[in-house]
Amino acid sequence: MTDLLRTLPDFSTAPFSHLLPSLDRTHITTADLLTLDAGDVAKRAQLPPAEVAKLTRAVVDALHTDLGVGDGVGDKENGDAGRKGDLSKDDGFRAISTLDPVLDDALGGGIPRGFVTEITGASIYISTEAPLSTPRLAQILTHNTALRTLPSAHCPSLTNILAIQTPDLESQDHILYYQLPVAIERHSARLVVIDSIAANYRAEIGTRVAGGPHPLALRRAHLQRTGAHLRSLALKYNIAIVVANQVADRFEAELSPRSGGDGITPDPLALDHQQRWFTGWGDGPTRGQPKTPSLGLVWANQIAARIALVREEEGEGERRRWMKVVWAACDIKLRDGRA
Repeated sequence: MTDLLRTLPDFSTAPFSHLLPSLDRTHITTADLLTLDAGDVAKRAQLPPAEVAKLTRAVVDALHTDLGVGDGVGDKENGDAGRKGDLSKDDGFRAISTLDPVLDDALGGGIPRGFVTEITGASIYISTEAPLSTPRLAQILTHNTALRTLPSAHCPSLTNILAIQTPDLESQDHILYYQLPVAIERHSARLVVIDSIAANYRAEIGTRVAGGPHPLALRRAHLQRTGAHLRSLALKYNIAIVVANQVADRFEAELSPRSGGDGITPDPLALDHQQRWFTGWGDGPTRGQPKTPSLGLVWANQIAARIALVREEEGEGERRRWMKVVWAACDIKLRDGRA
């Protein structure tokens, strides 16, 4: 359990101090605690199963609180063994509308506040250090049906948009950790958009230096810190954070065997097989080249929702553009056994 405080830095270990030494000696990790049966962990570490189950519940409650889905009940029962802080949250699930009723319904109400949402897909935009482009925003404000019916006093305007440029990874870190929290408090922001989250990583983290760590290892650690910081901001200020992500073409072998050949069943635990369900491409019949969002599985674990923008060839030069919610965070309450 040496990785417990790395996963949950604010977790209170005092109520479980009699369990941790045995878990450390038997090399039980936080992942083992969450995925294995409490009886198996207790047998391996020679501990009472009830105490192990209590620790597991406390860790799960703390993780739920960290993700913004906990109700705090478990924390009170287990000596407040979860995160503490000023979340400044309203009661209930709050979301920011996308102005598309179908997409809002798929997202459980809209872009959720208190979470990090990713929008990914192929795009072309050429700019040489130009400021934020606003013509499309002006068109939406002028022509969108939902906005045109609002009273003038409640109609949004471009004056409430603040743009900050992040030309490199160093300045991006400085802005995210220092300037962004100040800007959120000063301007009472409710939505933060980062476009794109992958640009500086792809430009700066490249070749390996002799004798140094692998660039992917450096990127993984940096992505985990960035993701944790963005989730913390979303929870603390009850804001929606939306990140745009780039995609790359995916080249993969055929999953179905060719006629007359020896078929090889794909390993269900292999990343190449599982990524079809969390990238947004490949989980169903598609036309055209499938895509893979940048930054890999490490970044996918940092976000609460992913929206994929898909373009497919329909034949004879025609294209079909559509979007899909790959996964999303939503609030589901069960009453009398029914959703």
